[in-house]
Amino acid sequence: MPATTFASRAGLTRFLFVCCVLASVFAACGIEYGSAGSETELFKSLTVDGELVTGGQVTIELSYEQPYPAAIRVLCALVAREGQDQEAAPSATNTPNPEVEPAPLSIPPPPPTPRHKVLDILDEGIPANTSITTNPATPVELLFEPGSSDNPLTPIPGTLREAFTAPEEPGLYAIACYTPVDANNAISKEFRIDRR
Repeated sequence: MPATTFASRAGLTRFLFVCCVLASVFAACGIEYGSAGSETELFKSLTVDGELVTGGQVTIELSYEQPYPAAIRVLCALVAREGQDQEAAPSATNTPNPEVEPAPLSIPPPPPTPRHKVLDILDEGIPANTSITTNPATPVELLFEPGSSDNPLTPIPGTLREAFTAPEEPGLYAIACYTPVDANNAISKEFRIDRR
């Protein structure tokens, strides 16, 4: 067996070993592959129900768990998903082989933003979690017994519901709910409005 074959196999083996180790490190560091979940620290789920036709009555239900000792303002808006200003896909570049056409670049649509807002749906406050002390002189460890039912760090669950009339224009829409003070507390749900 020639030495070059052995060296290339050994090099390939080392390369594969390094790739496996790096994949294990990324998995251990909490890096996730695939799509991210829509749940946040505050928002747990968002549902859209009702007549999903032009002019129909639609209801949103936003479930939350309030972990903070302060009231939180929540805003929800109906945003358009079709017909939004999107940049055109970049044109293909020259390839070494002119007979091979490069694959088209897939650019996902932008997330819903207030710029594409059609309708304000909800502007409501979530009350403060009163089971949490606001006395900064008391360390959290002294406030409760671990495992007790009166744990002051337990988030308080709740639900916000709001009804609205679907727009007269059929198309793809989304409900975008967020807290103005923290962009990380945001959740959205896409749905289609059909012609009546």
